[in-house]
Amino acid sequence: MPLQPVITRDNVQLEVHPMALYKVTDSMLAVYEVQNLYSSIQILISTTLSDIIGRITLDDTLCSRQEVRRQVFNQIHSTIQNWGALLIEVDILEIDPPENIVTAMEAQLLAERERRAKLVEADADRQIKKIMADSLSQEKIQLVTGESQSMVMIAEAEAEGQKAIGMAQAEVIGMLSGKVKGFDVGDFQLKNYWLDAIEAVAINSRNVQLVKGVSILQKLSE
Repeated sequence: MPLQPVITRDNVQLEVHPMALYKVTDSMLAVYEVQNLYSSIQILISTTLSDIIGRITLDDTLCSRQEVRRQVFNQIHSTIQNWGALLIEVDILEIDPPENIVTAMEAQLLAERERRAKLVEADADRQIKKIMADSLSQEKIQLVTGESQSMVMIAEAEAEGQKAIGMAQAEVIGMLSGKVKGFDVGDFQLKNYWLDAIEAVAINSRNVQLVKGVSILQKLSE
């Protein structure tokens, strides 16, 4: 069938290219009910299309081609049957909007693609920033964990060193108390503390003057 001009509900003029497949089932009806079966079917489809598309918008027409085809078929098949023909199928081959509408639709499609591209780019940027933030956070956690483990190891090493010193001192005291008659453990430890204190002072000072406590040093040397 030739192109059929129609107008949508939002006043957009379109050219629709319909197609109808039918066969004559009663030649008597086909001859006597209508003057020209082909022309009558063509006019019937044209008026039906105009009515259906006139009740919907351009967007609905473009998106609902199959629904328009179904409605045309349902509305005309019984009429064509009364004319001695069987309607097998109705299809819409093309829907052609005006050139200015096509240009506007292309611009709208381009703008929509750009909008979606920006959304995708923004989402990718957010994902990258999130990954970097998570990575930095993990590095900080590992750094803090490493420092904590180092401090624990140092403390354990110092504790082991103090323990070893204490055990060595205890062993020496045990040996002396067993071999030296009249050995006083408390007096021995006090002398050691004094010697340590004097050594620390000597290390930190160039000149060391001992005015008092000479008698104590003499006792320490005994």
